[in-house]
Amino acid sequence: MRFLIAILMLLSTSAFAFPRPTGYVNDYANLLSTQEESEMEAKISQNVKKGGWEIAVVTVKSLDGKSVETYANELFNEWGIGKKGKDDGVLLLLSLEPRKIRIEVGYGAEENLSDGKAGRIIRDAIVPRLKTGDIGLGLSSGVNLIMESQPRILTQAEKVAIAESKKEQLLQQMLADQESQRKANSDAIASEKFWRNVRGNIWYTFIVLLLFLPIWGPLTFLFVRKKLREKSVRDEEERLRLIEEEKERKRLALIAEKERKERERKNRIAREKAARIRAEKERIARAEYLAWRKANPEKAKEKDRQEAIERKRIAEEERIREKARKKREEERRKRQREEDEERRRRNRRNSSYGGYGGSSGGFGGFSGGSSGGGGSSSSW
Repeated sequence: MRFLIAILMLLSTSAFAFPRPTGYVNDYANLLSTQEESEMEAKISQNVKKGGWEIAVVTVKSLDGKSVETYANELFNEWGIGKKGKDDGVLLLLSLEPRKIRIEVGYGAEENLSDGKAGRIIRDAIVPRLKTGDIGLGLSSGVNLIMESQPRILTQAEKVAIAESKKEQLLQQMLADQESQRKANSDAIASEKFWRNVRGNIWYTFIVLLLFLPIWGPLTFLFVRKKLREKSVRDEEERLRLIEEEKERKRLALIAEKERKERERKNRIAREKAARIRAEKERIARAEYLAWRKANPEKAKEKDRQEAIERKRIAEEERIREKARKKREEERRKRQREEDEERRRRNRRNSSYGGYGGSSGGFGGFSGGSSGGGGSSSSW
């Protein structure tokens, strides 16, 4: 009987399949408007094109009986969110039944987006807007803060400059290694020459002693002359070899210096050209903007008004966030005071308990929380 139950559980598990993604934003619970979904999709797509993280926003009606952590982790792995080899994907999951929200973070992004930071994003940016019913703005704010957590994306010019710097360092290291090898060879040659001279002197002394013998005198003279000639030839060959090595080293150093100066010149020209092009584009854009404002004064005023409204809205959100933070801090201090008072009362009664009591509760909206294992979640 247990065996049949196990088989049925395996079959039910294997039969479950996640929906296939249609983009970076997948609103399966129909909580977002078409405009909100398209704006988030464009924002995330532009971020990925610039080399940023792959961020998936998913809303579902239910978790199919799973915990939000298990569902998010399995969906993350099933879709393969993140670049291959980097695992820098982030999943923002929102469920209606049960009401859960979680940020699942790939291992490649955990260094910049920790569990604590993900929890703060949920509590401070997403939850307040979800409580007011503005789900699209809450998810969009969460996406913005996740993008701000990314490491700074290098421009093409910075990447080229870093590559050139590494190439220059490698070249300098090669020249230093060559110089060190040349010095080592010179020391070895000097040592070899010293001991060669010692051996030659020994031979010379021995031969001089032999010259005193009448029979070996002529033969000794011829032998010594031959050895001295051979030694002279070897010394001359060694001297010429050292001269050629020094010339080759100087030639390589001169070529390396010329290449370095040429690279610096090309980089300087490229930077100056890029700066001129950027300045010209900015000037043209500024002129076009001023011309547009002059030709469309009403639209310009309307744009300025909308920008002022947006700035005011952002300031109001910051004020609300600060007020909520102060309220949480005050509640934490109050709880701490109550716990300290309770501890003092227990000590006065000289009684002991098996553990400390705890309480749990919530409010009628989202309540942020974090969990280990690459993410943070909350429930409502």
